[in-house]
Amino acid sequence: MNTQSLTLKETIATVRWTLKITFKISRLNGVLLILTRIILDLESFFNIIILGGIIDFLINSSNIANQNLESLIPIVIIIPLYGFIFNILGNINSYSSSTIYEKVGWILPELIFSKLDKFGIKALEDPERLNQIQRSRESISRVIDYTERSVNFISQVIRLIVFGIASFSISPLISILMIIFVLPPNFLTDLFYIKKIWHFSIGATEEKRRVGWASNALSDSTFLHEIKIIGAFNYLKDIYKNFYTGYISKLQKYRKRWYVLGIIADTAADILLVIGVLEIFKSVIEKTLSIGQSLTFIRAISGFKDQIGNIGSRFANLQESGLRVKDLKDLLTEEVNESDGNIILPYSNIPPTIELRDLSFTYPNSSKEVLSKINLKINPGEKIAIVGENGAGKTTLLKLISRIYTATQGNVLINKIDINKLKIESWYKLLGFLFQDFNRYGFLTAEENIFIGDLDKKAKEENITETAKKAQADEFINKYDYKYKQILSEKFKNGTRPSHGQWQKIGIARFFYRESPVVILDEPTSAIDAISENKIFNNIFENLNSKTVIIVSHKFSTVRQADRIIVLDKGEIKEEGNHKALMELKGLYYKSFTTQASGYK
Repeated sequence: MNTQSLTLKETIATVRWTLKITFKISRLNGVLLILTRIILDLESFFNIIILGGIIDFLINSSNIANQNLESLIPIVIIIPLYGFIFNILGNINSYSSSTIYEKVGWILPELIFSKLDKFGIKALEDPERLNQIQRSRESISRVIDYTERSVNFISQVIRLIVFGIASFSISPLISILMIIFVLPPNFLTDLFYIKKIWHFSIGATEEKRRVGWASNALSDSTFLHEIKIIGAFNYLKDIYKNFYTGYISKLQKYRKRWYVLGIIADTAADILLVIGVLEIFKSVIEKTLSIGQSLTFIRAISGFKDQIGNIGSRFANLQESGLRVKDLKDLLTEEVNESDGNIILPYSNIPPTIELRDLSFTYPNSSKEVLSKINLKINPGEKIAIVGENGAGKTTLLKLISRIYTATQGNVLINKIDINKLKIESWYKLLGFLFQDFNRYGFLTAEENIFIGDLDKKAKEENITETAKKAQADEFINKYDYKYKQILSEKFKNGTRPSHGQWQKIGIARFFYRESPVVILDEPTSAIDAISENKIFNNIFENLNSKTVIIVSHKFSTVRQADRIIVLDKGEIKEEGNHKALMELKGLYYKSFTTQASGYK
């Protein structure tokens, strides 16, 4: 992430991108937003011209004898008409801004998660990528703000030119001195402190993510019951509180210094303004300016002073706030290196052969191999169990077979085709994967949580019920008030929260519903009671007779039914064979099995 100020070229590119997004959201409202903003920012200029003209008109009228009321008609008409026009423009601007702002809040998140879908899981586990995503989400509300800042900056430049012409016409010397003594101090001070604050904020991104997790834990009922019991509330609250008090304190320190220097610079500008006003008064006394004209020029020279003082700040702000939007821009415009292959694996009910050749894997930013030179061939319809201690690499191996991760070395072959050359969607259509940390869609109903497993298949009540029965989920679902239409979270009206074991049964039902030729299960019944577990595994082995089944489990009562058991230890295959052969070998499997069995005696 580039934390320096944007260059002029980068600033222009960021402005163009935000305008493009704005017009994409609503072209009409985008145009109205820009035009009305420019006109509204010039209102004060129109005010001084009209007000000066009215004053001179009234003064001249009072000096003419027998002046009738008809002469005041232009004033009576122009004042309300002027107010009416700018009132309409103000409301159009507010409507356009709020319309775009409301759409931005929905459309940009959609663009973000659509983009993230293309990056791949491995990329999304990188801390720097996560920080970029965090900053991008924080920038969503800033897109319309940055668009308005950009338009406002252009209108401010126009104001500067207009007020400058008027100021130079009355006092060229004072105008030049204002440019020399007001612009550089304000611009450099603003640029320095805006950059300082931005760098401080960007440096705290990861800590803000950590504190955000603490905040979520303290406001989420699924966390609070444990937090309450173990007495961790104050500890987590202090993490949150200590961060924001220190963060705000540092920001206030920067802002105090910034504003003190701003007061000094503004004081110098005010002295020059007083000198300029005295010159205008002199011209009025000498009858070279009318009272109305003097009012116009006083406001012009005052406006010129304000614009000079603000223009540097606005430009610096545009650069630095552009950095915040640039994170989102870079994310959404980043070219994704398509790692997908172009070979389409034909769909077939007959499972493919899966082969691993010298397969090794190392996580990014790590030198330690998780898997090392794995060689394994899984034949169509074979039932494979993978066992080993925590950290042995079991789940990583499953993710390599499903190409969630890409091997560091070696190959995964599907029907002798390198998995990286396959069109991944064609492989996924053959694959059913029940993750250990499977998704719980609490905002969906029970039936939706099941048929989401295969959205290509038309959802039928009988199919959903049948798969729920296989997973031992039908009985408790039918006890819900709304049965299969029940929302599965207590955070929604009339919703309910399934237990962990019930959720796991719903996840297994989703997996059964998919009916894929290749089935991968990662600790599928870790939270399920022994009786239900036995029934579920009987259903798995009975109903998936012709399918390839790969199971990871710590429960040897389930894996012993497998055709072949793979024993992983420290990322390597140490043993393989069926239950009987491995027990006779009296190696790692035998030791683990007998240790677990002794616990039941």
